[in-house]
Amino acid sequence: MGECALCKKENPENTYRFAIVDVRSSSTTQNYVVAKKTTTTVYEKLVSFERSSFCKSCIKKERLMYVLKWTGFIALFILVALVVAALRTGSFGLWIPIVTAIGTVIGAIILLIYSLCRKDVFFASDIRTRIASKKTGIKYKFVPLDAKLYSAKGKTEPDLKLFKQRSGLRTQVADKLFEKFVLPGNGDEQVDALIDSNN
Repeated sequence: MGECALCKKENPENTYRFAIVDVRSSSTTQNYVVAKKTTTTVYEKLVSFERSSFCKSCIKKERLMYVLKWTGFIALFILVALVVAALRTGSFGLWIPIVTAIGTVIGAIILLIYSLCRKDVFFASDIRTRIASKKTGIKYKFVPLDAKLYSAKGKTEPDLKLFKQRSGLRTQVADKLFEKFVLPGNGDEQVDALIDSNN
């Protein structure tokens, strides 16, 4: 059906439905005599719904890029921490690259296992977020509404806490999406009906 949202390949294998949420935050800092206090306000607004298709190879590439990106961050973090420790103690040596390499390999293995357990739809969501932010400059969240994605192991009912954790939403928008689309268990069908009624 249609074409892949990323590579434009005809008849991609997977089609997903998303709620599109505009997520922004602003911080204010107040100076007190003893300390500074920073307050962050999160703003979320439901913008629309979307049905997007993705081919298996684009999902596979996104999964690999996810592992590589976070492995790079882990390697950099370990290296910086070890260099700072070496500067404080004055003990530089071959141990820094060895420990960095070992830590990076362990981190990469953990990330690979996690990425293999993470559902394809969340990688599709990452792809749509990236495409949308390149086009609009706004970082929308593309939130899948399939109830099965938010059920704890061994449970059939979706869980609000798990929904908020996996979607990254924190305000009443999450509560409303969960109540109206996820909890009834027919979120994908509702999104299809909404999209088809607007066409």
